[in-house]
Amino acid sequence: MFVSKLFGGRASDTFITRNSGLISHLIPGDQVLADRGFTITDVLPPGVTLAIPAFTRGCKELPEHEVTRTRRLANVRIHVERAIRRLKGFKILSNIIPGRIQHVDDIVTICAGLCNLQPQLIREEIEGKASDLDEDEHIDEQQEGDEYSWDMAEDIEGNHLF
Repeated sequence: MFVSKLFGGRASDTFITRNSGLISHLIPGDQVLADRGFTITDVLPPGVTLAIPAFTRGCKELPEHEVTRTRRLANVRIHVERAIRRLKGFKILSNIIPGRIQHVDDIVTICAGLCNLQPQLIREEIEGKASDLDEDEHIDEQQEGDEYSWDMAEDIEGNHLF
């Protein structure tokens, strides 16, 4: 789990991505999972791609290959959301006491480190390529506290997602 220094509530996702230091950790073959309108392709290192779910662009339906790709990206996104949920589960993050505000970056970093020490979110037998999954197969939602945690998610081709 990548954790940068914290940014204020008015900072956009694009600004945070450009200024957080995340880009320097990306290597060729990595993909960055994002929503539509997330314009950072100009700052991605060579060989790093942006994975954005398809949208209809005025058409009634997506082509079948785009439906499949979007479904697989959604399956990967589940793991990202689980990791975020796990991080938010630390009570110390729900109420930062004003006297601790100067330590909030350290507190979040420690909580993220503790998340990384928990059992994996992604089951070993499916941890590799999401493209190995059949079209109709999906990863069932697990309840918080199950025996899974997040080390690093991978995209539909097995590349690291951050």
